[in-house]
Amino acid sequence: MVVQLTRIMHNRCFSHPNDMAVMVRAVRLALRIGRSEPLVGQLELKPHSTDKEDVFWPGDADPDVITDNEIEAFIRRNAETNYHPVSDVAAINPDLLLLSSI
Repeated sequence: MVVQLTRIMHNRCFSHPNDMAVMVRAVRLALRIGRSEPLVGQLELKPHSTDKEDVFWPGDADPDVITDNEIEAFIRRNAETNYHPVSDVAAINPDLLLLSSI
């Protein structure tokens, strides 16, 4: 008997409004850090880029000018997971544990 089990796991990224709020604040903080000494002297930042097709946007955006909505849109377009969450999904459906008899 061959049984094929399929599990669909949804890691629920940004499923709670606070998830995105924290990410927006983190991106804004990273933008501010990049425009602070000593980093600002090492980076070639434009005064305030609004070209969202630029590979460096929003890195070139002024953190005091860019809106939360623009940052959120950037995050939603570019966020991805790098880790495999474990223990979020049961390995097997308990109802299917007894599949064959000996």
